[in-house]
Amino acid sequence: MKTSVARWGNSLAVRLPKASLEAAGLREGAQIEIIATAGELVLRRAQTDCNALVAAMRAAVARGDSPDPDPEWERMPPMGDELW
Repeated sequence: MKTSVARWGNSLAVRLPKASLEAAGLREGAQIEIIATAGELVLRRAQTDCNALVAAMRAAVARGDSPDPDPEWERMPPMGDELW
């Protein structure tokens, strides 16, 4: 599928067709990585590191940034395909 690079303010942008996004399992707000090499751009879903996310949540609790000092997520078992 072909598309064009267009101006968007001071940047350039590529509009991604709905069918391509659906095929990749992406929707608005999805985090992606851009890999640039000579003459090529590759877009892929950003990888999520569950350990880093949990560490950030624990740090927020330790700093007092969490409204609940004993958050429910600490007691929950894995519920999907989480990598621990």
